[in-house]
Amino acid sequence: MSAFLRLDDAAKPSFRRDLQWLRYTDQRYWILCDPITGNFFQVTEQERWVANQLNGQHTPTQLLKSLREQFPLKQHLESWLALLIGRWASSGLLIAAPQNQRSRKGKSLIARCLALGVAPLSIRIPLLRPSNRADRLTIGSLLFSSRFVFIWGIIALAVLFQVVLTLLEQPSMSLTKIDQLLHGDLWIYLLTALATVKSFHELGHFVASRTWGVGCREIGILLLCFTPCLYCDVTDSWKLTSRWRRIAISAAGVYFELLLATVAAILWLMLPQGFVRTLSASIMVTCTISTLVINFNPFFRYDGYYILSDLWGVPNLMQQASRSLWAYATWGLGGIKPVPAHFSARPGPLAIFALIGSLYRLVFLFSLLWMIWFLLVPIGLGPLAVLILSSSLGLAALSLVKSGEKLMNRIHGSTPIPLARIAILAAIMVVLPGFLLCYPFRISFQTRGWASYADTQPLYATLDSAIQQVLRHGGSVDAETTILELNAFEVEKNLQATEHQVAELEAKSRLLQVATVDDSQAVYAAPLAEAVLAEYRQKLAILKAEANGLHLRSPRAGWLIPSSDHPSFGLASPRLAPVGDSFLDPRNLGAFVPRGAILGWLASSQQWTFETLVPETDLGQIAIGDAALARLDASPFHPIPAQVIRIAKAPIERIPVSLSNDPFVAATYDAQGKLLIDMPHYLVTLQTKLELPDASPGNRCFVRFQSAPESLLRRAIKTISRWSVFR
Repeated sequence: MSAFLRLDDAAKPSFRRDLQWLRYTDQRYWILCDPITGNFFQVTEQERWVANQLNGQHTPTQLLKSLREQFPLKQHLESWLALLIGRWASSGLLIAAPQNQRSRKGKSLIARCLALGVAPLSIRIPLLRPSNRADRLTIGSLLFSSRFVFIWGIIALAVLFQVVLTLLEQPSMSLTKIDQLLHGDLWIYLLTALATVKSFHELGHFVASRTWGVGCREIGILLLCFTPCLYCDVTDSWKLTSRWRRIAISAAGVYFELLLATVAAILWLMLPQGFVRTLSASIMVTCTISTLVINFNPFFRYDGYYILSDLWGVPNLMQQASRSLWAYATWGLGGIKPVPAHFSARPGPLAIFALIGSLYRLVFLFSLLWMIWFLLVPIGLGPLAVLILSSSLGLAALSLVKSGEKLMNRIHGSTPIPLARIAILAAIMVVLPGFLLCYPFRISFQTRGWASYADTQPLYATLDSAIQQVLRHGGSVDAETTILELNAFEVEKNLQATEHQVAELEAKSRLLQVATVDDSQAVYAAPLAEAVLAEYRQKLAILKAEANGLHLRSPRAGWLIPSSDHPSFGLASPRLAPVGDSFLDPRNLGAFVPRGAILGWLASSQQWTFETLVPETDLGQIAIGDAALARLDASPFHPIPAQVIRIAKAPIERIPVSLSNDPFVAATYDAQGKLLIDMPHYLVTLQTKLELPDASPGNRCFVRFQSAPESLLRRAIKTISRWSVFR
């Protein structure tokens, strides 16, 4: 007999009277619901018989005797009954001694604290409990009808297809500019959109539950990422005997979010560029990403969890999975092998689900805390970040202590675990985290950049002109070599007119100089004529300089690199389409060249470099001389080895032209319409020794760096010291 039956044989346990029972027509077991905790328990016919006997009139010994008479063929009834009563007692389903009640309250408080620690950005505040009346809603019958769902599905697929086409054609549209909402006071509108989306989500659960005659247990405020939105508790949907209706109520919130995402996508496709269009894009992304990452995630107690619980046929899925994982852990230490009859499904898959869920929640918790740290510290809320971090880690440590306490209690149980195995496990739990914290490893990160020649000088058109003659297309050139001759009709016309005026003014000035001997008026007119002549000579010098600029010459010896810009042709041009891939193509005679167009570059050598933008958070991971790999967008499967040769001392203020409108660079526009980068970035220059015959200056690329080996503990210390909470 277990310790429970031996110690409490004098007591007469009884089931609580407020527990609710229901038997589903499509399943062969009973469902027991605890209205206080909201937990569900699957109960077999034999366990249901035991529950009926726990009425406060039988001791465990009397109950065991009756059980043997009722089920004479069942083996191990003593241990089975001990585990069953112990599980019900620990779950608070039995009326026990006062100390057990206090223990249950303490466990409930600790469980709530642990839940708050695991999801510190998802806090529920109950407000009211509506009546239990479940008036059916007519609009729900329409929204959840098969005809409406089919029509919406067709429209949603068409809209999705159009959105994908739009993004493929114009990847730099407002969908990539959602980060604009994080600047200034616009983040308030983003939080408003998040609150609206999540309130609409909860409205879906409410409408679905009322559609199938289920009441709403509780309505309150959910602080999701400190953003207030509504929530409603439709736990009473478990009373529905149809599994698919329960799944429909669980999925109704996601369904309503997808409806809202469809409307937002239609607005995004129809509206012109502006704030409302960007806000529609943010709502569309919020609905889709939050659905996949949060609501459909079965490892949190959200919609996906309850859907999986119904599909799997395992009520109280998380608790059963945790018990299965714990049973396998104690079995591995020398305890009893898990008994399949104690679970609603096979214990092996349940244990795997619990293990994956625990690891996922652990990674999610640390990622969330890391995000909170980097969001709050830079804006002066370091103490709040430290408070959230310490409380969450403290609650996680409390969970480990409870698990250790539970493990130590098994040493003195009916099937004790050898103390030596527990000591080995404790040593492993201490050594393994220490090894992970102190083991040095490398971190790789990727940045965005562009290719260029070392020591290049741009050659550009100084005036709007047309190509008259191409003398050099590329390759090695000497100093003062004529590369291109352009023709600007207006400049030639103004130059000839100004030369004619200068000649006339010079003749007039000479006549006045001669007349000053006899004519007193010429004495006053001669200086004025000289002043006008000087003004026109200055104008002529400017026009000659402009005309001289139409003859593009190399300022020094070097390597000529044609630009990849395409020329354009006017209506008077004999060609209707550009020829070649640059302005320096000899076939482009007569092509129009706009003022400021890059015609090519003059490099001192054929050595390539890569310019890349490195965030301030990653700048400490690289140094001059470090190796890196660059991949051009035009040839992503051919890595190019490079070496860091220069790191800027100050961050850039604006995004370089080479990365303007790049979808991989998060940026926003200032009041003057210039691109500003989100966080401090530094310009890093790398050099490669390879020849790149297919590359052109300005070609975009990815650059992957790999840091020096460093332990996780050292990295954490450096990060905390860099982001001091007292800045």
